[in-house]
Amino acid sequence: MNQEDIENALADTLQEEINKEILLDLRCRELVSQGWTLVTLGDNAISNNMGLWMQENIHGDWRAFYNGRWVFENNEDAVLFTMRWAS
Repeated sequence: MNQEDIENALADTLQEEINKEILLDLRCRELVSQGWTLVTLGDNAISNNMGLWMQENIHGDWRAFYNGRWVFENNEDAVLFTMRWAS
């Protein structure tokens, strides 16, 4: 690979990442516009125990997005999640 090939490959990778973030942001906004509740936690709030806790305590549908953003179909789940994981 020459320098130009490397630069093109890097540009393609960066564009894919940007597109992915844009699509995830649009999906998050779409769910919130449909009445889902958005919860934003700091990135340091992520825990290895979260998955098990979510299975045991969250009853409705939910999605995790980048930058510590979570959306919950049921507001009660969002409140419970916030009380447990917000610091």
